Amino acid sequence: MLKGNADQDLSQLLFTPLNASNRAIADTAVVNGPTNHPNFEWNWYQHSIQLMTNGDLLLFDNGTNRNFIHGAPTHYSRAVEYRLDRNARTVQQIWTYSKERGGDMYSAIVSRVQYLPAINHLLVCPGYQVPNTICQGGKIIEVDYAIKNVLFEMQMSAANGWGFHRAQRESIYPYFFTQKGGGRGRACAAPTPSLLHQFAA
Repeated sequence: MLKGNADQDLSQLLFTPLNASNRAIADTAVVNGPTNHPNFEWNWYQHSIQLMTNGDLLLFDNGTNRNFIHGAPTHYSRAVEYRLDRNARTVQQIWTYSKERGGDMYSAIVSRVQYLPAINHLLVCPGYQVPNTICQGGKIIEVDYAIKNVLFEMQMSAANGWGFHRAQRESIYPYFFTQKGGGRGRACAAPTPSLLHQFAA
């Protein structure tokens, strides 16, 4: 029994991981975290948790001490999408990106993911001590969600390794501005090019 405060049984709150065929993963090493499944990994030291438009959970999985291994010789961070069924208490890994890039994307802390539903793209932004061409810092990567092609990649380096705390894509003209004159309202809608807005640590 997994116990919390006052001997509360926490096992009833745990979710069962599913494989790609919607079947429960029975391997206890996967369920408990020491081992990964080809279709499923738990998140480790996550940041930037958010709900997607389809109700799935998106987050930046930093990967710190992944599989309970402290000081592992290799690391990776990733963007990952999970689908949770609260009634059945199951969790399924739906989408992931950047594990295949290994240490090139590893950020032990902070970082950001952002889904852009209007264009079906995803920003993956590891922000701390990420290896770059010059020094260390962060990367901002825009990926096509459907085929995982990298559409944009930018590096930011700093002497102390802090690229940024998080990065987010914003519209230059996010609002409609209303100007009143001559006794009637006049609404002006501006075009909406986008930019990457950096939030410095």
